[in-house]
Amino acid sequence: QANLPRNDARRQLKKQWRLQAARQHLDEECAGADMDRLAAAISEAEEAGLDSDDILREPKALLASWRQKAAIRNTLVAAAKAKSVDALRAAIDQATEAGLSPEEVSAARAALEQNLKEEAVRGSLAQAITSSEMTQLRAAIFEGEGAGLPHLELEAAREALLQAEQLAARKTAAKDVLDAAVQSRSSEQLQAAIAEAIELGFSDEDLAVA
Repeated sequence: QANLPRNDARRQLKKQWRLQAARQHLDEECAGADMDRLAAAISEAEEAGLDSDDILREPKALLASWRQKAAIRNTLVAAAKAKSVDALRAAIDQATEAGLSPEEVSAARAALEQNLKEEAVRGSLAQAITSSEMTQLRAAIFEGEGAGLPHLELEAAREALLQAEQLAARKTAAKDVLDAAVQSRSSEQLQAAIAEAIELGFSDEDLAVA
């Protein structure tokens, strides 16, 4: 029984060594940047009996902060892939509030800028298609190509431009026919030329020469 105090002393000493090792490990991981290693160090400290709130409060808060930032980084990546302006804005706001560095948010900001540019170009394309005006269509297509819009998104504008060019060519030819009919003084030719001009959408001013 004389050995019992010695055994107790050894157990206490071993426990102290384990606590000190766990505390040292915890401090090292808090100074690092590995979320999984910090989580393991906290678990090790709790298993060693280092369960004081004063000691574990800061490491646990740090781990929670790292996990939050990791989740926000994933959200930034997902929003950029989805090409959602609203999602990107929300994720960037979250990242800023959480204290992510400008470098960590730069890719999302670039994606947001690109998406806003693409939205503006799509609006220009839609307006140009509605107007059927060749200069506007050419400018919108040029903008779309510069913004990197896929071919399919430019197809409708290119088709509208082709139709506008064909209509312009037909109007030019019809104007020549109308002028020639006026010069010929042939009522039959003039009636046919006027009918074609009306079909092509000539204005009253254009038809005044007839």
